[in-house]
Parts: sequence; structure tokens; C-alpha cells
Amino acid sequence: MKKIGILLFVLMLSFVMVACSGQTGSTISEEGSTEKEQVSEETSTSNKAEPKAEVTQTAFQTWKGYEITNAHGAIEITNTGQVPIYIGDISIGFVGKDNSIISTATMLLPVPEILQPGEKAYAGETVYIDTGEKPEDITNIEVNIDFDSTEETAQTLTVKDLKVAKDSDYTKVTGRIENTSDVNADDVRYSIALMDKDDTLLGVFTSSLDVTLGSGKTATFEASYPELPASIAAKVDHVEGYSYNWSLRL
Repeated sequence: MKKIGILLFVLMLSFVMVACSGQTGSTISEEGSTEKEQVSEETSTSNKAEPKAEVTQTAFQTWKGYEITNAHGAIEITNTGQVPIYIGDISIGFVGKDNSIISTATMLLPVPEILQPGEKAYAGETVYIDTGEKPEDITNIEVNIDFDSTEETAQTLTVKDLKVAKDSDYTKVTGRIENTSDVNADDVRYSIALMDKDDTLLGVFTSSLDVTLGSGKTATFEASYPELPASIAAKVDHVEGYSYNWSLRL
């Protein structure tokens, strides 16, 4: 009986140890799975690229016109990140000799407003200053841009046949916009960047077409807004045109 009792005790002890061993193995497995999931989530978060944009060029012009001072500010924006971006509000402040803000242009629209990595957009505005400052009293511009990542894509159009009018009373550019996409473009926006021989930005025209541009159709345009003096045309070596179909973002 004593041997039987000892044998039963050993069997019971073995059963308890096996049961405990199974429970411990299960717990380790669950914890291991949780840790892997956490690592996966952290890796996914760290690999998510942040939107990036830079003002890669600015242009600044002042001149006397109609007894008041005119000032033109323009910018080139480049998507320097790895994800598409949507450009929102843009403002340009015109700075005086004493570092004060003489005038501000706000709510500027870039063209295009959606940029893939490496793509560029342009915006510009001319202000008319009637507070007594002379052209030489305005010395610089300050720029602020707002942007965020987006999953949208722009319906881009082709700008071609660009020509600068150098014998006009003011600077203007003519050309054509072609809709090479498969759908109509009912709100066509465009920008024209004026460059000198060193690829330095001189100014920017922005405007829109007054007509819907059907698939495969072409429309002519004359760009002269915002105003630039005729003297700028003589400095222009080449121009770059950008166009897209604007759509309301809800």
C-alpha cells in the first residue's frame, strides 16, 4: 500500500507539472504575439512620411505707376517630401526699410494646388500702395504657406506655345492650354512663371479661362495679371506654364 501511495503521489505531481507547463507556454505565446503586433504598428507609423514643402524661389519688383507705388511679389513652391501635398492659404507681406509691413496680399491661389513629390507650383500678386512710400522704400517680402498631405490628384492640362510680348506697354504672355485628359475641364486655372537666363524667378502671372475646355480641346490665353511693368519683359529669357482643373474641396 505504501508503494501504491507513493506511485499515486508521483503521478499526481507529474500531472500538475505538465498542466502548469502548458499554461506557461500559452502565456508566453500570447505575450510574444502582442509584442510583434506593437512592433508592426510602430514600424508602420515611423514609415509614414510627413508632408514637406519649401518656398524655393521668391521674386520682388517695385515701380511707380499712376502716382502710387506698385509692388509685385511671387513665389515658387516645391514639394520636397515623399507624399502628395495640398497647398492651402498663401500670404505675402511687403516689408519696408524699418522692417514694418507696408502691405499684405492674402488668400493667394497656387497653380497647381496639388503637388506630387518633386513638383512645383507658383503664386503671385501685385499690390498698390497709396500710403506715401516710394518704390525704394519697400525692400523685401515675407511669405507664409499652409499645406498638408493629400490622397487627391490634380487634373493637369498642357500649356504650350508661350510667347512674351516685349514691345508692349506692359508685360504679357500669350499661349495655348490643351486638355489632354479624357474628361472636361470646367474651371481651368493657370500660372506663368517668368524666368531670366539664370533660371531666377522674376514674376508670376495667374488667371483662369472663361470657357469649359472639353477633352482634346485647346484654348488661347493672354496672361497679364497681376500687373508687371513693361521693363520686366526685357529681362525675361524663358517662361514656364502650369495649368489644372480646379475643383471645390468640401
